[in-house]
Amino acid sequence: MTKGVEYVYSSLAYSALYRLGPDMSIVPDLATEAESNDDLTAWTLTLREDATFNKIDQTVTAEDVQATFEKMDDPDTGAAGMDEFGGIESVEAVDDFRVTFNLQNPTANYPAYLSRGFGNVLPKQVIEDDFESISNEDYGSGPFNIVDYQTGETFEMEANDEYYLTDDSGNSLPLLDTVYLDVLPDANSRTTAIQNGSIDIIYTAPPGQMDRLESISSVNALSQPGGSYYSITMDAQTEPFGDNRVRQAIKYAIDKEAILSNVGKGRGVLGQDNPIGPASNNYADLPQMYGPGQKLEEANALMEEAGYGDGIELEFPLHAPPVRPQIPQTAVLVQEYLSDIGIEVEIERTPWETFLSQVEAQEPFYVVYYFMNPTVYNTMSVVSLPGGAYYGINWENQEFRDALRGAKAAEDDEERAELYMEAQRLMQEQGPFIVPYFENRLGAVRQSVNNYNHHVGGQEIFLEEVTVSN
Repeated sequence: MTKGVEYVYSSLAYSALYRLGPDMSIVPDLATEAESNDDLTAWTLTLREDATFNKIDQTVTAEDVQATFEKMDDPDTGAAGMDEFGGIESVEAVDDFRVTFNLQNPTANYPAYLSRGFGNVLPKQVIEDDFESISNEDYGSGPFNIVDYQTGETFEMEANDEYYLTDDSGNSLPLLDTVYLDVLPDANSRTTAIQNGSIDIIYTAPPGQMDRLESISSVNALSQPGGSYYSITMDAQTEPFGDNRVRQAIKYAIDKEAILSNVGKGRGVLGQDNPIGPASNNYADLPQMYGPGQKLEEANALMEEAGYGDGIELEFPLHAPPVRPQIPQTAVLVQEYLSDIGIEVEIERTPWETFLSQVEAQEPFYVVYYFMNPTVYNTMSVVSLPGGAYYGINWENQEFRDALRGAKAAEDDEERAELYMEAQRLMQEQGPFIVPYFENRLGAVRQSVNNYNHHVGGQEIFLEEVTVSN
């Protein structure tokens, strides 16, 4: 796969232990029950007994789950998604339909960590005997089978007649016979396609298209508060970002309101310089300590105090992969704001594939886009804790780490909320991470489409109960 949306589309063919529902709730999928030991270091899941892999007609068992996670954990596999699962020590098939996850640290509400989407279960037989074939064959147990796939262009899928779920009336799911999922990178083309009826749903739309979508009488434009964001990431071990006074000066200099207005077209909410937005559970509504607009007097005073009163020209660029237009747009404004306080930087529009392999978590300065995750720990740890898949800030703050890890293990809801609030506050005050705003989840659907629920987080697309009227 070459596009993020292809990952979302492919999930229709696979089943996981849990899924993230359209409202970010944790939805049982292959797992039906979960029970922990007393110290929250082991969770035993009970699997449903009626799920089958569509290509080989075999029942999904605990051994398949164990083989899937062990293969992901193999360093030779290089599965970055392992970081999403909260630290697994081992996975053990107890019997045919029970599997135990032994964890490195106590973890409350562990099913939430298994819902992110990276844990799509594959057959043990295929993993052991023909693993390379998963690049070209669909071995899932999800609601649809992949009939045809053209990289970067389209999926053709047909209903999986052996799918295990039914709707509330007892009808077998999915209700659609065939689904075509096109990859249309150009936003104008997507809008034109839904206007003329050649497509039925726009899974994700940029803010610049919403006025046009809202004007089409046969289309319902979709907008929900979301938690995805464009981050400005700095490496705390690279000067001048190692000095928190410089980081704070940059935060004072950046005009969040202007970025939301110009880049997000006003369709979102202001950020607080940490990855947690109002759509997330345990969101802490913190004061805007650096201001929604610029505070150049405070910024320049901090630059002077840090020894950069005469300004500085950065020896490295601000990387801005143009995979989404909002990324380079944000970078241009950041470049302007930094110039206001004497920091000069060049922008490098790094190709997406190069960004993933050579820039993210390796270079000291970049703008990138991240989805929200089901828990605050998931969302923050992948970018702010060593070992996280996108850890590029290299920020040594033990107080922050203790708060985040303490929240992960806290059984009491109030204690967990307090610790998460402390983690968010510390990152806002000291972290090398800036979030100007959280974008709304935007999309569109033709009025002939029924029962489509737009996903708040953007990680999945649910089409099992969708129908299309004539």
